[in-house]
Amino acid sequence: MQTTEKKTKSGADEWCDLKVNLFVGCKHNCKYCYAKCIRNRFNPIYSNPEIWEKMIFRPEAYRKKITQKNVITMHHSTHDIIREPEIFNPCLDKILESLNNQNKVLITTKPHF
Repeated sequence: MQTTEKKTKSGADEWCDLKVNLFVGCKHNCKYCYAKCIRNRFNPIYSNPEIWEKMIFRPEAYRKKITQKNVITMHHSTHDIIREPEIFNPCLDKILESLNNQNKVLITTKPHF
């Protein structure tokens, strides 16, 4: 008889079933940003604040449909929702898509120091 070990969830996965991140980078460029540290580890170009603050849109993430139902979706764990139409509108689209699938929505935001 084979047993399977259940993987322990950690980080953002403790709070949600699905993470939705439409941008790389964040205009706030916070000193303590974990997302920037993780991204820098894999691609040091993002250590340049001018590049990180550009918030590069990820069209593949936007096009990916949220098909799960009755789960918790986290919006947006690696960037903030900025009140500029080119950033705010796609974020709102994905939040509404999630809600239309009867999902619970967790919206994360950060203080800006």
